[in-house]
Amino acid sequence: MFTPKPDESLRFFIDVMGMTESGREGDSVYLRGWDDYEFHTLKLTARDRAGVGHVAFRCVSPQALERRVREL
Repeated sequence: MFTPKPDESLRFFIDVMGMTESGREGDSVYLRGWDDYEFHTLKLTARDRAGVGHVAFRCVSPQALERRVREL
């Protein structure tokens, strides 16, 4: 996610949503949520305007992916 208020956004995702910081790189902070086994669940990046840069979904099988695609 792109955010013009990186400090406020970080506090929200940590204090309200219960995520934990898993790393930093440049203007980005990586957050992990709900005991996720991956390095990060969400990446916050400081930008002039709020927005979404990339969205991805994990699926347990090709069939599960196809179901998600149909639903979306």
